[in-house]
Amino acid sequence: MSSWQMQDIARICQANWQGPGTSGQTAMAARPDPVSPPQIVINHLAIDHRQLGDNGLFIALPGSRHDGHEFVPELSAGRGQAAIVSHAVAEADIAQLVVADPLKALHHLARSKADQLPAAKIAITGSVGKTGTKEMLARCLSGFGTTHASPGNFNNHIGAPLSIANAPDAARFVIAEMGMNRAGEIGLLANLFNPHIAVITKIAASHAGFFSRLEDIADAKAEIFSGFATGGTAILPGDDAFFARLAGTARMAGADRILRFGESEGCDIQLCRQTRSSLGQTLLIKAFGQQLELELGMQAPHWGVNALAVLGVAAALELDLHAAAQHLSGMADLPGRGARFDLVIEGHYCRVIDDAYNAGPASMQAALADFASLPAKGRVLILSDMLELGNLAETAHTALQTAIEQAQPDHLLLIGPLMAGLADRLARDGQENSINTETYENAEQAIGRARELAGQAGLMLIKGSNGSGAHLIAADLRRLAGKGGAG
Repeated sequence: MSSWQMQDIARICQANWQGPGTSGQTAMAARPDPVSPPQIVINHLAIDHRQLGDNGLFIALPGSRHDGHEFVPELSAGRGQAAIVSHAVAEADIAQLVVADPLKALHHLARSKADQLPAAKIAITGSVGKTGTKEMLARCLSGFGTTHASPGNFNNHIGAPLSIANAPDAARFVIAEMGMNRAGEIGLLANLFNPHIAVITKIAASHAGFFSRLEDIADAKAEIFSGFATGGTAILPGDDAFFARLAGTARMAGADRILRFGESEGCDIQLCRQTRSSLGQTLLIKAFGQQLELELGMQAPHWGVNALAVLGVAAALELDLHAAAQHLSGMADLPGRGARFDLVIEGHYCRVIDDAYNAGPASMQAALADFASLPAKGRVLILSDMLELGNLAETAHTALQTAIEQAQPDHLLLIGPLMAGLADRLARDGQENSINTETYENAEQAIGRARELAGQAGLMLIKGSNGSGAHLIAADLRRLAGKGGAG
């Protein structure tokens, strides 16, 4: 559990509490004089008032739809709740810490917590695979001691510091996932966290809408090393075209150790053999002179490579690698990131691959390659637009043509204006005769057709960026599966 003294929060944020004092009197929002804060211990922070429990601190942030200050009156002093605000809310009966910028106050609290943690701190970023790798690492390290990791995809300038600030005081390992859209964002997070170990999963064109070159994406990801205070270990994809560039940046930032993971000779953690089955995959790994065997419940081949990065962290922490492999064993696919589920409609069985949480060119190609490798009769692909690709968007979508043809779908549902361009390309090249292709403006329009095809197909892949809606189709079919199918 995390614990914060109210006076320490005020000191860190360089502000004064206003509102109820120790006797719990009604707040006087217009009162400029500070009051003594309630003698409570804050045990968690939240930016969603609905997630605030007893002894919780609410960070009132402005949002696209609502301003967090609107919800401050709903908090309860009787439950030991308090808030950080940019202006005191007169209707509230809780203690309020008035600051110039609540988000900066959150950053100050995250930095303070990171500085005080006795834990080993691990930061993870990458163009693809960072959330799944974070979950794998959390499972692995939990076998060795109390582990705290960013929940879900809390990896931006709000989610990452919130997760850091909520780290348990007694955690042995703390993992922070770091994402970005623009240069400078990962550097900000890294310097709040000051990790001992930094992992980059892969460099790919997932953020091309904000960068003109892959080299710029690599440099933005490499900002994660700027948080190294003294020394540090960088764990890098040894087969990546940007390995040397990343390693050079890590050394310049003060890294005293660089570990390579991958399939090629010379990698410190090398994947020697990968055998797939209906239950997942078996990995034969060579690491620092040791031979390891790992049974992984995740299906797609790229997760086998990412498992090497997890073992790299274990090695950097000087943990037993055989035990680490055992703790990681059985890790299953994550919802929205390749998880399989079975759907039975009127006695017809269909296996659905839910990879609809997000998509970029690299992850789309990997998902299509995995789909192509799976034998099944009645094959359906449902793809929605890949977003944030900027000037590369049209090219990136039409570049999927070969992978789609190799996947040999019987039906192809394409959702969104960018995928419509791919449909035009397939039609021009005569592929409409071998692939039954349908286009939809949005995912809602395709839900009924997806249900219909699930009642006929043996295998279905749903893939697309979160904002383009493929996840809505996956969620609908999951609900249907939860009800035992239809009919």
